[in-house]
Amino acid sequence: MVMQSIHNQIFLELLFSSGMENEEMPLLTRSIPMYLRKLNCFCAGVIKCVDDTCEEIYLTPKVSARTAEWSEVKGLLIRKPKDPQFPCGYLLYQNDHYYSYPLNRYGSLILGRKRPFEHAFLNELLPVADHLGKALLQAHYLQQRTRSEENLRQAQCIVSSSSDMLALMDCNYTYLNVNKAFLRAFNVDSQQLIGRTISEVMGNMFFEEIVRPHAQRCFEGEEVSYQQWFDLAGRGLCFLEVTYSPYYDSNNYIQGFVINARDITQRKEAEDALLKAKEKAEESDRLKSMFLANMSHEIRTPMNGILGFVDLLKLPMITGEEQETYLQLIEQSGIRMLNILNDLISISKVESNLMELSLSDTNIPEHLHYIWMFFKPEVEKKGMYIHLNHGLAEDTLLYTDSEKLYAILTNLVKNAVKYSNEGFIELGCSLQNDSFEFYVKDTGIGIDQKQLTKIFNRFVQVDNPNKRTTDGAGLGLAITKAYVEMLGGTIDVESRLNEGSTFRFTLPARFSGN
Repeated sequence: MVMQSIHNQIFLELLFSSGMENEEMPLLTRSIPMYLRKLNCFCAGVIKCVDDTCEEIYLTPKVSARTAEWSEVKGLLIRKPKDPQFPCGYLLYQNDHYYSYPLNRYGSLILGRKRPFEHAFLNELLPVADHLGKALLQAHYLQQRTRSEENLRQAQCIVSSSSDMLALMDCNYTYLNVNKAFLRAFNVDSQQLIGRTISEVMGNMFFEEIVRPHAQRCFEGEEVSYQQWFDLAGRGLCFLEVTYSPYYDSNNYIQGFVINARDITQRKEAEDALLKAKEKAEESDRLKSMFLANMSHEIRTPMNGILGFVDLLKLPMITGEEQETYLQLIEQSGIRMLNILNDLISISKVESNLMELSLSDTNIPEHLHYIWMFFKPEVEKKGMYIHLNHGLAEDTLLYTDSEKLYAILTNLVKNAVKYSNEGFIELGCSLQNDSFEFYVKDTGIGIDQKQLTKIFNRFVQVDNPNKRTTDGAGLGLAITKAYVEMLGGTIDVESRLNEGSTFRFTLPARFSGN
Protein backbone atom coordinates (compact mmCIF):
# COMPACT_ATOMS: atom_id res chain seq x y z
CA MET A 1 0.00 0.00 0.00
CA VAL A 2 2.87 2.33 0.75
CA MET A 3 4.41 1.76 -2.67
CA GLN A 4 1.01 2.11 -4.31
CA SER A 5 0.58 5.46 -2.58
CA ILE A 6 4.00 6.59 -3.77
CA HIS A 7 3.10 5.47 -7.29
CA ASN A 8 -0.12 7.52 -7.23
CA GLN A 9 1.74 10.62 -5.98
CA ILE A 10 4.37 10.31 -8.69
CA PHE A 11 1.77 9.78 -11.35
CA LEU A 12 -0.30 12.79 -10.26
CA GLU A 13 2.74 15.06 -9.92
CA LEU A 14 4.06 13.87 -13.27
CA LEU A 15 0.74 14.61 -14.92
CA PHE A 16 0.79 18.10 -13.40
CA SER A 17 4.45 18.86 -14.32
CA SER A 18 4.27 17.46 -17.87
CA GLY A 19 1.18 19.54 -18.52
CA MET A 20 3.05 22.69 -17.55
CA GLU A 21 6.25 22.13 -19.52
CA ASN A 22 6.66 22.40 -23.31
CA GLU A 23 10.41 21.77 -23.40
CA GLU A 24 12.40 18.63 -22.69
CA MET A 25 15.03 19.84 -20.22
CA PRO A 26 12.66 21.78 -17.90
CA LEU A 27 10.40 18.70 -17.86
CA LEU A 28 13.33 16.45 -16.94
CA THR A 29 14.65 18.75 -14.25
CA ARG A 30 11.17 18.77 -12.63
CA SER A 31 10.36 15.07 -12.93
CA ILE A 32 13.67 13.20 -12.37
CA PRO A 33 14.45 14.70 -8.94
CA MET A 34 10.90 13.75 -8.00
CA TYR A 35 11.63 10.13 -9.00
CA LEU A 36 14.78 10.15 -6.93
CA ARG A 37 13.06 11.66 -3.90
CA LYS A 38 9.88 9.56 -3.95
CA LEU A 39 11.57 6.29 -4.89
CA ASN A 40 14.71 6.66 -2.78
CA CYS A 41 17.00 6.39 -5.81
CA PHE A 42 20.56 7.68 -5.60
CA CYS A 43 21.08 8.35 -9.31
CA ALA A 44 19.25 8.54 -12.60
CA GLY A 45 19.95 9.11 -16.27
CA VAL A 46 17.88 9.58 -19.44
CA ILE A 47 19.01 8.23 -22.80
CA LYS A 48 17.20 9.85 -25.74
CA CYS A 49 16.76 7.76 -28.90
CA VAL A 50 14.68 9.76 -31.39
CA ASP A 51 15.09 10.23 -35.15
CA ASP A 52 17.80 7.55 -35.42
CA THR A 53 20.09 9.25 -32.89
CA CYS A 54 20.90 8.26 -29.30
CA GLU A 55 22.39 10.58 -26.71
CA GLU A 56 22.51 11.10 -22.95
CA ILE A 57 20.51 14.24 -22.31
CA TYR A 58 20.16 14.10 -18.53
CA LEU A 59 22.43 12.78 -15.77
CA THR A 60 22.13 13.43 -12.04
CA PRO A 61 25.21 14.81 -10.25
CA LYS A 62 26.07 11.44 -8.72
CA VAL A 63 26.15 9.88 -12.17
CA SER A 64 28.46 12.62 -13.43
CA ALA A 65 30.80 11.90 -10.50
CA ARG A 66 30.90 8.18 -11.34
CA THR A 67 31.44 8.43 -15.10
CA ALA A 68 33.38 5.18 -15.60
CA GLU A 69 30.94 3.20 -13.46
CA TRP A 70 27.95 4.71 -15.21
CA SER A 71 29.33 3.92 -18.67
CA GLU A 72 29.83 0.29 -17.70
CA VAL A 73 26.35 0.02 -16.14
CA LYS A 74 24.76 1.60 -19.22
CA GLY A 75 26.63 -0.73 -21.55
CA LEU A 76 25.72 -3.82 -19.55
CA LEU A 77 22.05 -2.85 -19.40
CA ILE A 78 21.92 -2.28 -23.15
CA ARG A 79 23.65 -5.55 -23.96
CA LYS A 80 22.03 -7.75 -21.29
CA PRO A 81 19.08 -9.86 -22.46
CA LYS A 82 15.86 -8.98 -20.71
CA ASP A 83 15.09 -11.16 -17.67
CA PRO A 84 11.55 -12.53 -18.02
CA GLN A 85 11.11 -12.20 -14.25
CA PHE A 86 11.39 -8.39 -14.56
CA PRO A 87 9.00 -6.12 -16.50
CA CYS A 88 11.93 -3.77 -17.10
CA GLY A 89 15.70 -4.00 -17.60
CA TYR A 90 17.56 -4.95 -14.43
CA LEU A 91 21.23 -5.13 -13.41
CA LEU A 92 22.93 -5.80 -10.08
CA TYR A 93 26.26 -4.05 -10.13
CA GLN A 94 28.60 -3.71 -7.13
CA ASN A 95 25.69 -4.25 -4.72
CA ASP A 96 23.65 -1.49 -6.40
CA HIS A 97 20.40 -2.14 -8.25
CA TYR A 98 19.83 -0.52 -11.65
CA TYR A 99 16.51 -0.48 -13.52
CA SER A 100 15.95 0.54 -17.15
CA TYR A 101 12.41 1.71 -18.03
CA PRO A 102 11.26 2.46 -21.57
CA LEU A 103 10.06 6.04 -22.04
CA ASN A 104 7.52 5.23 -24.74
CA ARG A 105 9.25 5.96 -28.09
CA TYR A 106 11.49 8.63 -26.55
CA GLY A 107 14.26 6.48 -25.03
CA SER A 108 15.10 4.94 -21.65
CA LEU A 109 15.15 5.98 -18.00
CA ILE A 110 17.84 4.34 -15.85
CA LEU A 111 17.36 4.45 -12.04
CA GLY A 112 19.97 3.43 -9.47
CA ARG A 113 18.90 2.22 -6.00
CA LYS A 114 20.70 0.81 -2.96
CA ARG A 115 17.85 -1.57 -2.17
CA PRO A 116 15.77 -3.39 -4.74
CA PHE A 117 12.20 -2.44 -5.57
CA GLU A 118 9.42 -4.73 -4.46
CA HIS A 119 8.61 -6.92 -7.41
CA ALA A 120 4.98 -5.87 -7.48
CA PHE A 121 5.96 -2.23 -7.64
CA LEU A 122 8.04 -2.67 -10.81
CA ASN A 123 4.93 -3.03 -12.96
CA GLU A 124 3.39 0.03 -11.36
CA LEU A 125 6.23 2.22 -12.62
CA LEU A 126 5.78 1.21 -16.27
CA PRO A 127 2.79 3.54 -17.02
CA VAL A 128 4.47 6.36 -15.13
CA ALA A 129 7.63 6.03 -17.27
CA ASP A 130 5.48 5.62 -20.39
CA HIS A 131 3.59 8.81 -19.60
CA LEU A 132 6.85 10.67 -18.98
CA GLY A 133 8.14 9.39 -22.33
CA LYS A 134 5.01 10.64 -24.11
CA ALA A 135 5.38 14.03 -22.48
CA LEU A 136 9.05 14.19 -23.44
CA LEU A 137 8.27 13.07 -27.00
CA GLN A 138 5.56 15.72 -27.29
CA ALA A 139 7.96 18.36 -25.96
CA HIS A 140 10.64 17.17 -28.42
CA TYR A 141 8.40 17.52 -31.45
CA LEU A 142 6.99 20.79 -30.15
CA GLN A 143 10.54 22.13 -29.82
CA GLN A 144 11.33 20.86 -33.30
CA ARG A 145 8.27 22.57 -34.73
CA THR A 146 9.06 25.80 -32.86
CA ARG A 147 12.65 25.63 -34.07
CA SER A 148 11.51 24.89 -37.64
CA GLU A 149 9.03 27.75 -37.53
CA GLU A 150 11.74 30.09 -36.25
CA ASN A 151 14.17 28.88 -38.95
CA LEU A 152 11.45 29.38 -41.54
CA ARG A 153 10.72 32.87 -40.22
CA GLN A 154 14.42 33.75 -40.35
CA ALA A 155 14.73 32.29 -43.87
CA GLN A 156 11.70 34.28 -45.01
CA CYS A 157 13.19 37.42 -43.45
CA ILE A 158 16.49 36.82 -45.28
CA VAL A 159 14.75 36.11 -48.58
CA SER A 160 12.41 39.08 -48.18
CA SER A 161 15.22 41.52 -47.42
CA SER A 162 17.58 40.16 -50.09
CA SER A 163 18.42 42.51 -52.95
CA ASP A 164 18.53 39.50 -55.29
CA MET A 165 15.35 38.78 -57.25
CA LEU A 166 14.06 35.36 -56.12
CA ALA A 167 11.18 33.31 -57.53
CA LEU A 168 10.00 29.76 -56.79
CA MET A 169 8.46 27.97 -59.78
CA ASP A 170 6.78 24.56 -60.09
CA CYS A 171 7.30 22.10 -62.93
CA ASN A 172 4.50 23.76 -64.90
CA TYR A 173 6.40 27.08 -64.82
CA THR A 174 3.85 28.57 -62.42
CA TYR A 175 4.92 31.17 -59.86
CA LEU A 176 4.63 29.72 -56.34
CA ASN A 177 6.36 32.53 -54.44
CA VAL A 178 8.52 35.60 -55.08
CA ASN A 179 10.36 38.06 -52.85
CA LYS A 180 9.98 41.84 -52.63
CA ALA A 181 13.02 42.56 -54.82
CA PHE A 182 11.45 40.50 -57.64
CA LEU A 183 8.17 42.42 -57.36
CA ARG A 184 9.98 45.79 -57.36
CA ALA A 185 12.13 44.86 -60.35
CA PHE A 186 9.13 43.93 -62.51
CA ASN A 187 6.88 46.61 -60.98
CA VAL A 188 4.08 44.16 -60.09
CA ASP A 189 2.39 42.88 -56.92
CA SER A 190 2.24 39.25 -55.82
CA GLN A 191 -1.39 38.85 -56.90
CA GLN A 192 -0.34 39.49 -60.49
CA LEU A 193 2.23 36.66 -60.34
CA ILE A 194 1.31 33.90 -57.88
CA GLY A 195 -0.60 31.11 -59.62
CA ARG A 196 0.19 32.37 -63.13
CA THR A 197 2.74 30.92 -65.57
CA ILE A 198 5.84 32.67 -66.90
CA SER A 199 4.44 32.74 -70.43
CA GLU A 200 1.27 34.44 -69.15
CA VAL A 201 3.26 37.11 -67.32
CA MET A 202 6.35 37.58 -69.52
CA GLY A 203 5.06 36.45 -72.90
CA ASN A 204 5.55 33.23 -74.82
CA MET A 205 8.66 34.42 -76.71
CA PHE A 206 10.47 35.24 -73.45
CA PHE A 207 9.46 31.86 -72.06
CA GLU A 208 10.51 29.82 -75.09
CA GLU A 209 13.79 31.62 -75.83
CA ILE A 210 15.10 32.35 -72.33
CA VAL A 211 13.35 30.37 -69.59
CA ARG A 212 12.54 26.95 -71.03
CA PRO A 213 16.07 26.00 -72.27
CA HIS A 214 17.59 26.69 -68.83
CA ALA A 215 14.67 25.19 -66.88
CA GLN A 216 14.85 21.93 -68.86
CA ARG A 217 18.47 21.47 -67.75
CA CYS A 218 17.41 22.34 -64.21
CA PHE A 219 14.76 19.58 -64.23
CA GLU A 220 17.60 17.13 -64.91
CA GLY A 221 19.26 18.16 -61.65
CA GLU A 222 21.70 20.69 -63.09
CA GLU A 223 22.26 24.19 -61.70
CA VAL A 224 22.35 26.65 -64.59
CA SER A 225 23.82 30.17 -64.59
CA TYR A 226 24.04 32.81 -67.31
CA GLN A 227 24.41 36.57 -67.69
CA GLN A 228 22.25 38.76 -69.93
CA TRP A 229 20.85 42.27 -70.39
CA PHE A 230 17.18 42.67 -69.41
CA ASP A 231 14.85 45.65 -69.64
CA LEU A 232 13.03 45.58 -66.28
CA ALA A 233 9.88 47.65 -65.80
CA GLY A 234 10.95 48.75 -62.31
CA ARG A 235 14.67 49.27 -62.96
CA GLY A 236 15.25 49.89 -66.64
CA LEU A 237 18.05 48.22 -68.57
CA CYS A 238 20.01 45.93 -66.22
CA PHE A 239 22.71 43.31 -66.66
CA LEU A 240 21.64 40.30 -64.59
CA GLU A 241 23.43 37.19 -63.36
CA VAL A 242 20.67 34.55 -63.36
CA THR A 243 20.86 31.13 -61.66
CA TYR A 244 18.31 28.31 -61.99
CA SER A 245 18.48 25.75 -59.15
CA PRO A 246 16.37 22.56 -58.78
CA TYR A 247 13.71 22.62 -56.04
CA TYR A 248 13.46 19.28 -54.20
CA ASP A 249 10.73 17.94 -51.90
CA SER A 250 11.32 15.91 -48.71
CA ASN A 251 11.67 12.72 -50.78
CA ASN A 252 14.39 14.31 -52.94
CA TYR A 253 12.15 14.57 -56.01
CA ILE A 254 12.39 17.70 -58.18
CA GLN A 255 9.18 19.70 -57.81
CA GLY A 256 10.26 22.86 -59.62
CA PHE A 257 13.11 25.35 -59.68
CA VAL A 258 14.30 28.53 -58.01
CA ILE A 259 15.27 31.60 -60.05
CA ASN A 260 17.90 33.84 -58.46
CA ALA A 261 18.60 37.00 -60.48
CA ARG A 262 21.28 39.43 -59.28
CA ASP A 263 21.74 42.91 -60.73
CA ILE A 264 25.43 43.21 -61.65
CA THR A 265 25.08 46.22 -63.93
CA GLN A 266 27.65 48.27 -62.03
CA ARG A 267 30.11 45.38 -62.06
CA LYS A 268 29.55 44.86 -65.78
CA GLU A 269 30.05 48.56 -66.51
CA ALA A 270 33.19 48.60 -64.38
CA GLU A 271 34.54 45.52 -66.19
CA ASP A 272 33.72 47.06 -69.57
CA ALA A 273 35.37 50.33 -68.55
CA LEU A 274 38.42 48.42 -67.33
CA LEU A 275 38.56 46.44 -70.58
CA LYS A 276 38.24 49.62 -72.63
CA ALA A 277 40.94 51.28 -70.55
CA LYS A 278 43.17 48.25 -71.08
CA GLU A 279 42.52 48.25 -74.82
CA LYS A 280 43.07 52.01 -74.94
CA ALA A 281 46.35 51.68 -73.03
CA GLU A 282 47.50 48.92 -75.38
CA GLU A 283 46.42 50.96 -78.39
CA SER A 284 48.17 54.04 -77.00
CA ASP A 285 51.33 52.04 -76.48
CA ARG A 286 51.12 50.70 -80.04
CA LEU A 287 50.42 54.17 -81.45
CA LYS A 288 53.26 55.63 -79.43
CA SER A 289 55.66 53.14 -80.97
CA MET A 290 54.31 53.89 -84.44
CA PHE A 291 54.46 57.60 -83.75
CA LEU A 292 58.07 57.48 -82.55
CA ALA A 293 59.09 55.44 -85.58
CA ASN A 294 57.28 57.88 -87.88
CA MET A 295 58.70 60.92 -86.10
CA SER A 296 62.24 59.63 -86.45
CA HIS A 297 61.65 59.35 -90.19
CA GLU A 298 59.84 62.68 -90.54
CA ILE A 299 62.49 64.61 -88.60
CA ARG A 300 65.47 62.76 -90.09
CA THR A 301 64.36 63.38 -93.68
CA PRO A 302 64.37 67.23 -93.60
CA MET A 303 67.40 67.24 -91.31
CA ASN A 304 69.34 65.07 -93.77
CA GLY A 305 68.24 67.42 -96.53
CA ILE A 306 69.47 70.48 -94.66
CA LEU A 307 72.81 68.91 -93.73
CA GLY A 308 73.29 67.45 -97.21
CA PHE A 309 72.70 70.71 -99.06
CA VAL A 310 74.83 72.62 -96.53
CA ASP A 311 77.69 70.28 -97.45
CA LEU A 312 77.04 70.95 -101.15
CA LEU A 313 77.15 74.69 -100.53
CA LYS A 314 80.69 74.24 -99.18
CA LEU A 315 81.93 72.97 -102.54
CA PRO A 316 84.30 75.50 -104.21
CA MET A 317 83.06 75.10 -107.79
CA ILE A 318 79.33 75.64 -107.08
CA THR A 319 77.49 78.04 -109.43
CA GLY A 320 75.15 80.81 -108.34
CA GLU A 321 72.13 79.01 -109.81
CA GLU A 322 72.99 75.80 -107.93
CA GLN A 323 73.53 77.80 -104.76
CA GLU A 324 70.05 79.35 -105.06
CA THR A 325 68.49 75.93 -105.67
CA TYR A 326 70.21 74.42 -102.62
CA LEU A 327 69.13 77.34 -100.43
CA GLN A 328 65.51 76.89 -101.53
CA LEU A 329 65.67 73.19 -100.69
CA ILE A 330 67.22 73.99 -97.31
CA GLU A 331 64.41 76.48 -96.66
CA GLN A 332 61.74 73.92 -97.62
CA SER A 333 63.30 71.31 -95.35
CA GLY A 334 63.44 73.84 -92.50
CA ILE A 335 59.77 74.77 -92.99
CA ARG A 336 58.84 71.10 -93.07
CA MET A 337 60.68 70.47 -89.80
CA LEU A 338 59.15 73.56 -88.21
CA ASN A 339 55.65 72.35 -89.15
CA ILE A 340 56.34 68.97 -87.57
CA LEU A 341 57.59 70.58 -84.36
CA ASN A 342 54.57 72.93 -84.26
CA ASP A 343 52.23 69.94 -84.64
CA LEU A 344 54.03 68.14 -81.82
CA ILE A 345 53.69 71.16 -79.54
CA SER A 346 50.01 71.61 -80.42
CA ILE A 347 49.03 67.98 -79.85
CA SER A 348 51.00 67.93 -76.58
CA LYS A 349 49.07 70.95 -75.32
CA VAL A 350 45.79 69.36 -76.37
CA GLU A 351 46.69 66.05 -74.67
CA SER A 352 47.61 67.80 -71.41
CA ASN A 353 44.63 70.24 -71.52
CA LEU A 354 46.99 73.21 -71.61
CA MET A 355 45.63 74.65 -74.85
CA GLU A 356 43.77 77.90 -74.17
CA LEU A 357 41.22 79.80 -76.24
CA SER A 358 41.54 83.45 -77.21
CA LEU A 359 38.07 84.54 -78.31
CA SER A 360 37.42 87.60 -80.43
CA ASP A 361 35.22 88.82 -83.28
CA THR A 362 36.46 87.10 -86.44
CA ASN A 363 35.47 88.16 -89.96
CA ILE A 364 34.57 84.89 -91.68
CA PRO A 365 34.65 86.09 -95.34
CA GLU A 366 38.11 87.66 -94.80
CA HIS A 367 39.42 84.44 -93.23
CA LEU A 368 38.13 82.33 -96.11
CA HIS A 369 39.46 84.73 -98.74
CA TYR A 370 42.92 84.81 -97.12
CA ILE A 371 43.20 81.01 -97.09
CA TRP A 372 41.91 80.81 -100.68
CA MET A 373 44.54 83.31 -101.82
CA PHE A 374 47.29 81.60 -99.79
CA PHE A 375 46.79 78.16 -101.38
CA LYS A 376 45.78 79.35 -104.87
CA PRO A 377 49.36 79.44 -106.30
CA GLU A 378 50.22 75.98 -104.93
CA VAL A 379 46.98 74.47 -106.28
CA GLU A 380 47.41 76.03 -109.75
CA LYS A 381 51.02 74.87 -109.81
CA LYS A 382 49.66 71.29 -109.72
CA GLY A 383 47.35 72.04 -112.66
CA MET A 384 44.24 72.28 -110.49
CA TYR A 385 41.99 75.12 -109.40
CA ILE A 386 40.48 76.12 -106.08
CA HIS A 387 36.96 77.56 -105.58
CA LEU A 388 35.74 79.82 -102.82
CA ASN A 389 32.00 79.48 -102.19
CA HIS A 390 30.02 81.36 -99.55
CA GLY A 391 26.95 83.56 -99.48
CA LEU A 392 27.89 85.49 -96.36
CA ALA A 393 27.80 89.26 -96.06
CA GLU A 394 31.26 90.84 -96.10
CA ASP A 395 30.93 91.96 -92.47
CA THR A 396 29.79 88.57 -91.09
CA LEU A 397 31.46 88.08 -87.71
CA LEU A 398 31.87 85.03 -85.48
CA TYR A 399 32.97 85.26 -81.86
CA THR A 400 35.61 82.54 -81.81
CA ASP A 401 39.33 81.87 -81.59
CA SER A 402 40.68 83.28 -84.85
CA GLU A 403 43.98 81.36 -84.76
CA LYS A 404 42.24 78.03 -84.06
CA LEU A 405 39.79 78.59 -86.93
CA TYR A 406 42.69 79.48 -89.23
CA ALA A 407 44.57 76.31 -88.18
CA ILE A 408 41.48 74.14 -88.81
CA LEU A 409 40.86 75.50 -92.32
CA THR A 410 44.57 75.48 -93.17
CA ASN A 411 44.97 71.82 -92.13
CA LEU A 412 41.94 70.74 -94.16
CA VAL A 413 42.95 72.64 -97.32
CA LYS A 414 46.57 71.51 -96.93
CA ASN A 415 45.42 67.88 -96.83
CA ALA A 416 43.21 68.42 -99.86
CA VAL A 417 46.19 69.83 -101.82
CA LYS A 418 48.52 67.08 -100.60
CA TYR A 419 46.23 64.19 -101.60
CA SER A 420 44.91 65.65 -104.90
CA ASN A 421 46.72 65.63 -108.25
CA GLU A 422 43.92 66.71 -110.58
CA GLY A 423 40.49 68.27 -110.53
CA PHE A 424 39.59 70.98 -108.04
CA ILE A 425 39.36 71.97 -104.41
CA GLU A 426 36.40 73.85 -102.99
CA LEU A 427 36.39 75.90 -99.79
CA GLY A 428 33.01 77.12 -98.52
CA CYS A 429 30.82 78.23 -95.63
CA SER A 430 27.13 78.88 -94.96
CA LEU A 431 24.99 79.94 -92.02
CA GLN A 432 22.61 77.11 -91.12
CA ASN A 433 20.09 78.02 -88.38
CA ASP A 434 22.26 78.74 -85.32
CA SER A 435 25.58 77.51 -86.63
CA PHE A 436 28.19 78.12 -89.32
CA GLU A 437 28.92 75.11 -91.54
CA PHE A 438 32.38 75.08 -93.15
CA TYR A 439 33.51 72.54 -95.73
CA VAL A 440 36.56 71.62 -97.81
CA LYS A 441 35.91 69.41 -100.84
CA ASP A 442 38.50 67.81 -103.15
CA THR A 443 38.69 65.36 -106.04
CA GLY A 444 41.76 63.60 -104.70
CA ILE A 445 42.57 59.96 -103.89
CA GLY A 446 39.81 59.63 -101.31
CA ILE A 447 39.65 57.37 -98.29
CA ASP A 448 38.53 53.75 -97.99
CA GLN A 449 35.27 53.43 -96.02
CA LYS A 450 36.98 51.07 -93.55
CA GLN A 451 39.53 53.76 -92.71
CA LEU A 452 37.09 56.64 -92.11
CA THR A 453 36.72 55.91 -88.39
CA LYS A 454 40.50 56.15 -87.88
CA ILE A 455 41.45 59.35 -89.62
CA PHE A 456 40.84 61.63 -86.62
CA ASN A 457 42.82 59.42 -84.24
CA ARG A 458 45.97 60.92 -82.82
CA PHE A 459 49.27 59.63 -84.21
CA VAL A 460 47.48 57.64 -86.93
CA GLN A 461 47.93 57.86 -90.68
CA VAL A 462 45.43 56.13 -92.92
CA ASP A 463 46.85 53.44 -95.17
CA ASN A 464 46.53 54.26 -98.84
CA PRO A 465 48.44 53.37 -102.01
CA ASN A 466 50.07 56.83 -102.21
CA LYS A 467 51.13 57.08 -98.58
CA ARG A 468 54.86 57.10 -99.26
CA THR A 469 54.47 59.92 -101.76
CA THR A 470 53.36 62.35 -99.06
CA ASP A 471 55.06 63.68 -95.97
CA GLY A 472 53.64 64.54 -92.55
CA ALA A 473 53.40 63.16 -89.07
CA GLY A 474 49.72 62.22 -89.22
CA LEU A 475 48.77 64.78 -86.55
CA GLY A 476 46.92 67.37 -88.65
CA LEU A 477 43.42 65.86 -88.47
CA ALA A 478 43.80 64.96 -84.80
CA ILE A 479 44.66 68.58 -84.02
CA THR A 480 41.86 69.80 -86.28
CA LYS A 481 39.23 67.66 -84.50
CA ALA A 482 40.51 68.78 -81.07
CA TYR A 483 40.30 72.46 -82.09
CA VAL A 484 36.78 72.07 -83.50
CA GLU A 485 35.57 70.44 -80.26
CA MET A 486 37.29 73.13 -78.18
CA LEU A 487 35.28 75.72 -80.13
CA GLY A 488 32.04 73.84 -79.38
CA GLY A 489 31.61 72.27 -82.82
CA THR A 490 31.61 68.90 -84.56
CA ILE A 491 33.43 67.54 -87.62
CA ASP A 492 32.76 64.68 -90.01
CA VAL A 493 33.88 63.42 -93.41
CA GLU A 494 32.39 61.86 -96.53
CA SER A 495 34.76 60.10 -98.89
CA ARG A 496 35.04 57.52 -101.62
CA LEU A 497 38.26 55.88 -102.70
CA ASN A 498 39.66 57.44 -105.90
CA GLU A 499 36.77 59.94 -106.04
CA GLY A 500 37.59 62.52 -103.40
CA SER A 501 36.63 63.68 -99.91
CA THR A 502 34.49 66.34 -98.25
CA PHE A 503 35.28 67.48 -94.72
CA ARG A 504 32.57 69.45 -92.91
CA PHE A 505 32.64 71.08 -89.52
CA THR A 506 30.13 73.27 -87.72
CA LEU A 507 30.67 76.00 -85.13
CA PRO A 508 27.91 77.60 -83.04
CA ALA A 509 26.94 81.06 -84.31
CA ARG A 510 28.12 83.05 -81.31
CA PHE A 511 28.56 86.80 -81.34
CA SER A 512 30.38 89.09 -78.91
CA GLY A 513 27.11 90.71 -77.84
CA ASN A 514 25.58 87.38 -76.75
